Amino acid sequence: MNKHHLLQYAALETVAGHRDPNDHIIIAQAISDKIPIISSDRMFKQYIKQGLEFVYNRR
Repeated sequence: MNKHHLLQYAALETVAGHRDPNDHIIIAQAISDKIPIISSDRMFKQYIKQGLEFVYNRR
């Protein structure tokens, strides 16, 4: 975590029903560093509007 990640984390608008702070840190870092997230967790898709590049990985 660096200053840019923390600023993005503070600005992140969390979606209803998604209260996992660890996921929020991962999302903030990915948005800040422009790194795509590949996951089977459908909640990540809700953060695309905030700049997250998300690729759904079907199990």
